[in-house]
Amino acid sequence: YYGGILGLSHESAILDTGLDMEIYDNIQMDAGGKLFCKVMEKSEAGYTVIFTSIPTGYPAWLRSARTDKA
Repeated sequence: YYGGILGLSHESAILDTGLDMEIYDNIQMDAGGKLFCKVMEKSEAGYTVIFTSIPTGYPAWLRSARTDKA
């Protein structure tokens, strides 16, 4: 499914997606490996998710994602 990341930190993200998700849904993203998340909040800004399992490649992916936007 398509989704865009509106906000990103080491432990959470805000996602924009056309997918209808419910609170406490589990999702997986490709972010330096399989990044597992749990939907915690739905708002006009998007879905707030917390990371429940972070792959070892996530820190490098995060640095790369931030550098690409600079």
